[in-house]
Amino acid sequence: METYNPSTLLNEIQGLQEEVRQVADFIKELKREYSVLEEKIEPISSDVMRLLGISKSSLARWRDANTIPYRYVSCNHVLYPFNGLQIKRSVIKDTLCKSTSYDMHFLK
Repeated sequence: METYNPSTLLNEIQGLQEEVRQVADFIKELKREYSVLEEKIEPISSDVMRLLGISKSSLARWRDANTIPYRYVSCNHVLYPFNGLQIKRSVIKDTLCKSTSYDMHFLK
């Protein structure tokens, strides 16, 4: 069994603290970069339907009711900001989980 003196243990702890600090800084940097990407990602209608597990008519109703953020690029081409989809997805998941015992694994 190895024995450590107090100064060796202190050095080991300080080294671990520095590594944890570096990992935390890396995670913060990734979060910043990801938030910039989130603002630029705009899936099309078929992607939104697949991601949220909804029909074309449901998506059209949500657009008509301004329930989901969107923008038209042309008369038949609609884009949806990714941030708005994440919010809608969490609302759908909460609502369905409260109203049914159906397994919502596809929304995780």
